[in-house]
Amino acid sequence: MKISHIFDNNSQICKPQATKYFDSENDHSFQNHCFEKQLLSHRVYHRGDFLIASNQRFTGLYILRTGTAKTYTLLKNGDEQITKFLHAGDWLGFDGMNSGFHDLNVQFLETSSVYFINKLQLTGMLKKDELFTRNFIKSMHNDLNQFQSVIVSLTQLSSEQKIAKFLLDISEKQIANGKSKHNLILSMSRTDIANYLGMALETVSRILTDFQRNNIISVNNRRVSILDYQRLIDKLSDKNCSLWSLRLDGNTKLKAYN
Repeated sequence: MKISHIFDNNSQICKPQATKYFDSENDHSFQNHCFEKQLLSHRVYHRGDFLIASNQRFTGLYILRTGTAKTYTLLKNGDEQITKFLHAGDWLGFDGMNSGFHDLNVQFLETSSVYFINKLQLTGMLKKDELFTRNFIKSMHNDLNQFQSVIVSLTQLSSEQKIAKFLLDISEKQIANGKSKHNLILSMSRTDIANYLGMALETVSRILTDFQRNNIISVNNRRVSILDYQRLIDKLSDKNCSLWSLRLDGNTKLKAYN
């Protein structure tokens, strides 16, 4: 397992970017605020690189700047169990804060870059900086909500609904990062998607083919175009999906009840 080395005091300090990386009404001011304090260090990784390994000591938190990654744990038989796909703006490393050691592996799915906040900076900012603390708590809350959403998906949704929700989740992530909600780029393999959703690979492929045959989506390798957004949402409006609140507006958003 190739583990890329952790940031040190010589890490490059980035200049403010125009892109949104934080889910807040004060995104830009928060980001610039962090840069002014020289809080965010930056590093680039490539597909297959590891950022964090299970049992690695916690040294700080990361924010995914560009690209995608997956978190997974190893089962007793040595198989991976994927727990999350990460996109630009997501925080990484919360799992190591309590015990001081990480439980999960973080591996990049494509060329990606991350910001790093070391443990001392994190502690100081949480004590002294109200804006940082507010955004930090919101990010932890979103992380917990996503975990609860996955549990609901695995236990309550049909296979077809799992795929529909997965595609809509990717769409929502792309919207948040200023990208198209219709033209999705899936950096993860179908094997990884099946693992994450608790489905057989053949079932994932069959449902994607069915969606394409019914003109809901169009699939070209890892590029998926949503042709009929409403019909995809309708998949989640069935009787087994009462836990979901769906709202359509200019930027389609999907939110789960707590």
